[in-house]
Amino acid sequence: MKKNSVELLDSKEQLKQEARSIIENAKAETRELTDEEKNRVEEIKNEIKKLQDELEELNKKNETPVDNNEEENENKRNKHMKNFSILKALRSVVNGEAMDATTRAFVEAGKQEMRGLSFNGQIQLPIEQRTIQVTGDSGEHDDVVSTDLFNVLEPLQHKLALVEAGAKMVTGLVGDVQYPVMSNGSAAWEGETSEADDASITFSNVKLQPHRLSATITVSKQFIMQDSVGAENAIRNEIINAVAQKLEATILGNTNTSGQPQGIFYGANDTFADFAGLCALEAAVENAKFNGEKSYIVSPSAKATLRGMIKGTNATGMVWENGEIDGTKAISTGFVNGKKIAYGQFDQLVIGQWGALDLVVDPYTAAKNASVVITVNAWFDAKVLRSGAIKCATYTTSTPTLS
Repeated sequence: MKKNSVELLDSKEQLKQEARSIIENAKAETRELTDEEKNRVEEIKNEIKKLQDELEELNKKNETPVDNNEEENENKRNKHMKNFSILKALRSVVNGEAMDATTRAFVEAGKQEMRGLSFNGQIQLPIEQRTIQVTGDSGEHDDVVSTDLFNVLEPLQHKLALVEAGAKMVTGLVGDVQYPVMSNGSAAWEGETSEADDASITFSNVKLQPHRLSATITVSKQFIMQDSVGAENAIRNEIINAVAQKLEATILGNTNTSGQPQGIFYGANDTFADFAGLCALEAAVENAKFNGEKSYIVSPSAKATLRGMIKGTNATGMVWENGEIDGTKAISTGFVNGKKIAYGQFDQLVIGQWGALDLVVDPYTAAKNASVVITVNAWFDAKVLRSGAIKCATYTTSTPTLS
């Protein structure tokens, strides 16, 4: 099978690296090249010339424009080599092969981001860095390059209903963090020359600490062997989806389990039965002096109920219309259970993120099914900064309660 232009350029570079290695080894040993080494260097030159001829032939066929200029060809090879591939990294682990220079550089950058976190995977994917230094296998031609990396945070945030509602994500944290929270200050009218009173602003802290989130993905070995853009995007989406689903399900849950963030519905006993109950819920947040932008996050069951609920006795409109609850932005997600809703100022909820993504690749457990099990480990925490900023309630047909 004939190689495409990218493969030919890669083959040329591998041959160049081999020739450099032969020459550098002889220099390091302060000796001349042996006859065998001279013959191999000549063979490499001939092979490179043949590859260049093939590249020029492909250029004539317009498969991929390739200029005769050696520097431009080198730049095109570099552009290809700087694109990190998670599938290539997985293949290296599954096949027990050494990772190429670019993949090693990415994984090393991921390890540096772990900073005190315990991890044991074969692949660590950096999250916060945007430049990587790639050192070739020959030790020459170090490049500091901008890369696509494994973009986790941007697509992850797009998938989170919490972020859409206004929650803040703080990334690249190291160790336990005391997140500062400023109290509501006070203000007063003063005379033109009188001394102003102390605004009585105080600061407290909410502690954020890393909790390990773990999710598993099972993919076929045949899929890992793919080398297309579509397959690469698919595996990236699966990894991001696994993290997003576990994170959102936990924060929007009602548990308080050691080793993970407390769900915002934990301990919430408020209920509502009609539109008046929703209005009371909103008033409870606003009376606590939270006057910023508010949103609703509701379960699909609650959404269905609100779509059929009338605004008051004499009203004609429904509570839920056009993605809003009585004019307030509302988001429905299956990660909220039952007929539960959360209302409030979600920018008072902060999601902390630590380290890189740690991937444990297990080619043995599901080997009989020709599959590979990938365990994705990530570190997060989530806290509501100010009590009362978000109120949670459950729809009921009995007498409602509101604290």
